[in-house]
Amino acid sequence: MHQTTRHVIVCLRFSLPGIMKFGMKNIDTSEQTICGFLAGHLIMQIFRTCLISLLGGMCFPSHAEIEGAKLWVNAGFYSAHFDAQKGLRNANPGIGIEYQLDTAWRLTAGRFINSDNVQSNYLGAYYQPWKVGDLKIGVVGGVFNGYPKAFNGGWFPAVLPVASWESQRFGLNVAFVPPLEDRLYGAVSFQLKFRFHE
Repeated sequence: MHQTTRHVIVCLRFSLPGIMKFGMKNIDTSEQTICGFLAGHLIMQIFRTCLISLLGGMCFPSHAEIEGAKLWVNAGFYSAHFDAQKGLRNANPGIGIEYQLDTAWRLTAGRFINSDNVQSNYLGAYYQPWKVGDLKIGVVGGVFNGYPKAFNGGWFPAVLPVASWESQRFGLNVAFVPPLEDRLYGAVSFQLKFRFHE
């Protein structure tokens, strides 16, 4: 496994719960800037590592660092907002990846145009230990940015309930996004995903 990927796994599994407990309010502006830079750097590193490994796996399968069957890509979200009268953007195009670590844990990262029509980034992990029929049930937690009314567009943590369905090539993630006062808009989010290898 790539060294950067190992670091991301460790950070998400052990540091994220602390962030969720204490929040970002105790972090000063300079530290938020550093966190934002590091998170953005990690997102680009994950994309670069996955792309190189995926292409390497296609050309040289025996030397692939990342298993193609565990890597999903998506083109953003569709958000069915509860406040439909506010004229929010429902179609949220972008690019994202999801990589399976084991039967319950997955890493995820990406960029998309959010409900306020502003570019957002995210970095996080899925934890889905339960199954109901063909559905995987659990939560997705991570850090997000780009929402003007939430932390002035800076990074903030969030944990959302999520259900996933997957076939050999296609999958669907459905997440519930609760409203947060006047900062974030509530919605049910739908994310189609695809993988190149079975």
